[in-house]
Amino acid sequence: MFIADRFSKMAHFIASHKANDASYIVDLYFEEVIRLHRVPKTIMCDKDTQFLSHIWRSLWHQLRN
Repeated sequence: MFIADRFSKMAHFIASHKANDASYIVDLYFEEVIRLHRVPKTIMCDKDTQFLSHIWRSLWHQLRN
């Protein structure tokens, strides 16, 4: 998984064996990115809009817990 910050151009490359499950992606995102940075204002994704919507829902669900 590749994550880039638009402002600083910092890139995160995260090894992943399962890239189709949005819940798994959010878990990786929390472990590798949010612990170093803050929660993003926007997320761009090359998957479809339903996948992106599920990522946002999973992200906010995990933030509440």
